Order: sequence, then structure tokens, then C-alpha cells
Amino acid sequence: MAIESLSVQRMERRRFRRLVGGVALVLLAMVAPPLPARAGTSGTLVVTTDTTLTEDHAGDVVIAADGVTLDCDGHSITGPGTGNGILLSGVDGTTVANCLIQGFDTGVAVVNGSSGNVVSGSSVTGDGDGIGFLADGASGNTFDGNVATGNTDGFVLIRAANDNVVAGNAAVDNWNEGIKSVDGTLRNTIVDNTVSGSNKGVVILDSEDLVVERNMVSGAVNWFAYGLGTGLLGTGAHGNLLADNTAAASGIGFLVDASTNNVLSRNASISNSASGVELINGANDNTVVDNWVSDNGGTGVVVNLFQVTPSTGNTFSGNRSHANDFSGFDDQSAGSAANSYTGNLCVGNGNGGSSPGGLCDPGGAFVDDDGLLFELDIEWMAWEGITKGCNPPENDRFCPGDDVSRGQMA
Repeated sequence: MAIESLSVQRMERRRFRRLVGGVALVLLAMVAPPLPARAGTSGTLVVTTDTTLTEDHAGDVVIAADGVTLDCDGHSITGPGTGNGILLSGVDGTTVANCLIQGFDTGVAVVNGSSGNVVSGSSVTGDGDGIGFLADGASGNTFDGNVATGNTDGFVLIRAANDNVVAGNAAVDNWNEGIKSVDGTLRNTIVDNTVSGSNKGVVILDSEDLVVERNMVSGAVNWFAYGLGTGLLGTGAHGNLLADNTAAASGIGFLVDASTNNVLSRNASISNSASGVELINGANDNTVVDNWVSDNGGTGVVVNLFQVTPSTGNTFSGNRSHANDFSGFDDQSAGSAANSYTGNLCVGNGNGGSSPGGLCDPGGAFVDDDGLLFELDIEWMAWEGITKGCNPPENDRFCPGDDVSRGQMA
């Protein structure tokens, strides 16, 4: 039994490395090298027409007209450690691209009602202070393919910064938060980003109707969170969709704190040091469905850990909670009977299935793989949709003893 358990853990770690390894390579490729000392222009550069830099610039840049493009063409913009590197204030439809920015409080600031602007292919490097990319009271803007490294916060959407898109960016080793949408933001889309080495990965506070999909958070001291230091979620966050995200090798994977009517669907919470998914402090009426929660240092899915205010009206269905150090599911809320648990699968957790009992099915997706050496891998393939079973329409059997046909291998 001990040998089988060790083998399963090794396979789970291999599966985790497959998920994370590619991300590490992408981050290394996207992080900008230290800026060399080169001669160039200096002072405040005011852009009122399409501009392509031909040399480095020492000083700030102000985009002062609608519809213009600033293409730094790989040149640097360096500052004295204060102010904004590139400022877009009250302008619409502009493009900022291919800039290497260092030495400012904020690398790129999009503020004061600016809309329809695109910031792409640029990097902001800090010394542990400041913000990489900021949208403050600015809506309908796009941040695409940028890198924020070594700042306090990587990407910040704040104070009615609505309908913005943050896509395909990398936030690396920012001291506090990788990406956050806070203080009354609405309908922002945060997709296909990688966050590594921040205290908190993706944070949503006092914001609603966000779409957060396909982001990868690893090495966050806390979480992917509505609020703590993990992977993802937050306080006062309502009606948001979190789907197909991965929180790995962090603290808590996904934290929902005093937030309601959110949907967590098909996320993966893997090899975090604490819980995989946690709902606390009056997190009510949320839907947690079809998530993979595996190899975490605490409980797979926990409700109201050490909290007084119950979290009720939540629906947990179709989740896989496997190989976590404690139980698969744990509902400590006084109102736990008000939460719904259906079709959740638990295999190989340290303290068994659930507390109280009945929150999960200990058997898994198939009835004929229980106790097999590769049971967790089979469950993972079922969750990924790689296999649906061998006996349609029931599909409750995997048929591990059957020969594999040439057609099945094709």
C-alpha cells in the first residue's frame, strides 16, 4: 500500500510538472533583460502624432492625442524612480508597443476616462516598488503580451476601470499581487496570463461580472484569490466566472472570502501548501463545479475553516479531490446542511473522503479502477475528457484489463 501511494504521488508530481514546465519556459522567454546604459533623448516626450523611437529615452512620455501610435521598437524609457513612465490621460484609441520601461512609480498609466487604447509587447521592470501597468477610471482598454517584473503590483485595474482586457501577459516576481481588479470594477476580462512569484496571484476585490479564464498562477506565497496569498479570488466579489485556471505550488489555491454568486468551473488546484479551494466568511451562493483538486498540503475543498460566519447556499458538484494531505472535502460551517454536494469524487486523501461524511463519492469516475496503481491518472484522463469509459451509455467502467485496439490508439 505504501509503495502504491508513493507511486501515485510521484505520478501526480510528474503531471504537475507537465502543467507547469511549459509556463516556466514562457516566463523565461518573456522576461526582459536588464537595460544597458545607452545614449539617447531626454526630458518629457509629448506624443501627438505616430512616433517610432530610434534611440533610448531618459524621461517620461505623455500620449497627448487620440488615435496615435507610439512604437518604441525595443528601445528603453528610463526614469528617476518616480512618476509615470508612459501616461495616457483622457485619450482614446491609441497604441503603445514594444517599450522597455524602468525607473518609475508606474510604468504605463491609463487614467482619467481613457478608452479603446492598446498596450502591447512592452515590459515594466521595478525595484520592488510601484505598479507595472495601471488602468484607473479607464474603460475598454487592452493590455496584451506585456511583462511586469519586480514591481509591487504587476497589473492593476481600479476605481471603475471597466470592460478592460488583460490577456497573454506575464507577471513575474512582483512583491504584492500579480494581477488585480479592485474597488468597483466591472466586466473586465483576465485571460491567458501567467503569474509567478507574487504574494498573491490574481485578486478580485469589490468587483463584479469579471471573466477570469485560462490563467496560470505558480509560486504565489498565498493565492489565486479573492483575497489571501494564493492563486485566485476575493472579498466582495460577486457574479464572476473563474474557469480553466491553474493554481500550483502556492499557498491556498482558490479562496472565496465573503463573496457571492461566483462560478468556479474546471479549474486545477495542484500541489499548493494549504487548501486547494476554500470558502470562508459568508461566501454564499457560489457554484463550484468540475474542478480538479489534487496533492495539496491541506484539505482539498474546505468551507468555513475556523470562521464564525457560515457560508451557505453553495453548490459543489462533479469536483475531483484526490491525494490531498487531509480530507477531500471539509465543511465546518454551522450552516453546512444548506450547502449542496453531488457527484464529487474523492480518492487517496490523507484523512479519507469528507468531514462530515457524505460530501463526496470515494469511488471515483469508474467502478473498476479502485485501488489500481494508476487510478489517479485514470481519474485525471476522465476529468480532461481524454476517456469517457468503455461501456456507453453508462460509462461507469474503464475496463483496465481489456486489450487496447489499434483504433483506440489512433
